[in-house]
Amino acid sequence: MALNSPKLRDSSWRIFVKEQDAIVKNENHQLLLYVEKGDGSYGPLQTGAYLATNYLDDFMEKRKNLEKECIEKLQKGEVSPVGYYLLLNTITASDCAARVRLSVSKVNKHAKPEGFKKATCEMVGRYAEVFGVSVSNLFQLVMVADKEITIAVKKTASPMVSVLEIGRRKE
Repeated sequence: MALNSPKLRDSSWRIFVKEQDAIVKNENHQLLLYVEKGDGSYGPLQTGAYLATNYLDDFMEKRKNLEKECIEKLQKGEVSPVGYYLLLNTITASDCAARVRLSVSKVNKHAKPEGFKKATCEMVGRYAEVFGVSVSNLFQLVMVADKEITIAVKKTASPMVSVLEIGRRKE
């Protein structure tokens, strides 16, 4: 079927799979599919999510490795906090530039430690907003060594101030 087929453009068109092909054992990640039943009828089937069952562990491992790599680059001075969050969030410099209302070349400069030193407070605040972190998190890494400890950064009404809450994990 061609990609420009009216059936593919019609949002009411659905692809049905056979019931036995749709069953995935995963209690934690459930979804609802409409399938062709054994008797030829069509109906809903609650089943596990295929991607979560087969690829989530791999994704989480890759994400952990990416975080570790980004932290190492930041600590070695290879990237600035802007560069760190660009890498960590896989945001391109041009996408970031559009969001913080700066030129791509300015974002690329701020992604390097020497260029970040020249960023104004207003620019840093805009970067923090785009990355979804507090301004203070652009100047420090908060890492938990003890798995029993929790750390939460809470926003306040002031975009320049956040609250860092440290506590014991609740059972």
